[in-house]
Amino acid sequence: MNILYGSVTGTAEYLARDAARLAKERGHHVRLAELDDITMDDLADMEDVLVFIATYGEGEMPVNAETFWDEISSYDAPDMAGVSFGVLGLGDTAYDLFCEAAKEIDARFEELGATRRVDRIDCDLDYERPAAAWIDRAIPMANGEAAIPREDTAPAMLLKA
Repeated sequence: MNILYGSVTGTAEYLARDAARLAKERGHHVRLAELDDITMDDLADMEDVLVFIATYGEGEMPVNAETFWDEISSYDAPDMAGVSFGVLGLGDTAYDLFCEAAKEIDARFEELGATRRVDRIDCDLDYERPAAAWIDRAIPMANGEAAIPREDTAPAMLLKA
């Protein structure tokens, strides 16, 4: 399972790390990486991809996702048939282009032939519970059995005392 992130303030990275921890607990081999660390050849070889992406400013990609976006939105982007994916977006509804980066990546993966494993979620400032529920749904047990839902509904790294 490939867990990729583009983060501005660190929240998308923290959520990605929480997802990676859960995926390991559920028996998956996990690759955790910033989006800009992924080449298009790497992406074409992936089977399961979860993307955690924040929107910067007025709908822009985070700095550590700009190169990835430039490459995947190009004419010669790879065929992604055989890739299953999910996208979690982080943003602020005070902005007109709320979670635009997530919407663009989600749409582009679909255009390139990838199959959505879980519907995209666009999280506002109170992201903890919806993000935790999405992560729980997005990561099945590696052996195909039904996952036992986590009792907490907020990522372990983000639980408040």
